[in-house]
This record gives sequence, C-alpha cells and structure tokens, in this order.
Amino acid sequence: MFGLLDLLSRQKEPARLVFASSIAVFGVPLPRDKVDDETLPLPTLAYGAHKLVAETLIADHARRGLIDGIALRLPGIVARPRRPGGHHSAYMSDIFTALAEGEDFICPVSPGSTSWLMSRERCIDNLLHAATLSSERLSGRRAFTLPALRLSMGEIADALAARFGDGVRERLSFAPDAAIEAQYGAYPPLFTPIADGLGFRHDGDARSLVVRALGIPKPQTG
Repeated sequence: MFGLLDLLSRQKEPARLVFASSIAVFGVPLPRDKVDDETLPLPTLAYGAHKLVAETLIADHARRGLIDGIALRLPGIVARPRRPGGHHSAYMSDIFTALAEGEDFICPVSPGSTSWLMSRERCIDNLLHAATLSSERLSGRRAFTLPALRLSMGEIADALAARFGDGVRERLSFAPDAAIEAQYGAYPPLFTPIADGLGFRHDGDARSLVVRALGIPKPQTG
C-alpha cells in the first residue's frame, strides 16, 4: 500500500483510488443495537487491522491532496466459488451454491444467525459507482460502510426454497459452532446514511440477492 500511494502521489492530478475495505474493521463483539457511520472501528482480526491501516493512509493522503481516495467497507460478498478448506465465513456463499446445485448442506451457524450480505453483481456496481463519483460530493470522510442486506440463515433458506423448491429445506441442516456464530453470525441492524446519500445500494431483498448471487439470467423482454 505504501508503494502504491507513493506512486500515485507523484502524478500531476490526484488519482481516484477505490479501496475495498471490510466490515472486519469493526471487530467483535459488535454493538447489540446497531452499527452506523459513527460506530468506532475496533478490529479483532489481523485482516481487519490491515484494512483499517489502509483506510487511515488513504484518508491522510486525500487530506493532503495527494490522491482522491475512497475506502468502501464491504459486507459479506456472495456467492464466491467453493474451495476446500476455505475460511470459516465461506458458509455464507456455500449455502447458496450447494442448495442451488441440489446438494446437502450443513450450516455451521443457527437459523437465526444474522449477517450483512451483498451479491458480487451489486458489489461491482458499487465499486464502479465509487470510481466515477464526483469528488465534490465527498466530505472529509473517505471511509464508510456500504449498505447491505441483514439476513438470517433462515431467511436465506426461505429465499432459496422460493426459487428452487421446498426440497431445499430437506437438504439443509444446522450444526451451530459457537465461535463461528459469534464472529460471523451476530450482526445487528446496519445504517449507512453516508453511502445511501452518495447513491450506493444493496440488493433490495433476499430473493433478489439469490438471483444476483447465483448469476441467474434475467428474463428476456420482448
């Protein structure tokens, strides 16, 4: 990051830099009532700490007029390709792909566990929006959280069943792991007024998230 910022700072005109930060900057446990633009980032993983360091560097370089940077705190992005031995948070994506492909799936968190989720399609839309956003619309805050759907695993199962049939429920079982649920499945309501005001968007609802997360083609219109 230091090298990249140094190179960008040498340009005659400040370059727009869009950095993919993460909600991991907040750490756990999260506040019980809500997370909003005033919630203090207190990372409890090295991943989140590194993201917060990058946010700070970008904000400092932007303040000094060396770059035109913006850091977007991304939620869980679904559905990512399945890989053996993936991260503990991989279940957020795997539940989509496994059940859509007719496979059994054991979810490592409870049906009532909640997460903040966004489809890859919507994530790309938001990153492109950030790249073209007018600098005049940005204030001193160069890092903020994107809007996301707060959904339980039960709500995701309902949306998948609505799309692929009730057989989905028979193939889904739950074996909650307390540590995984504490880290990834206890997210409170999310409020993102800065991002909302700048035109960033989430997927709308759980059924729309399923369609976008799985890349289901949209119906052709005549």
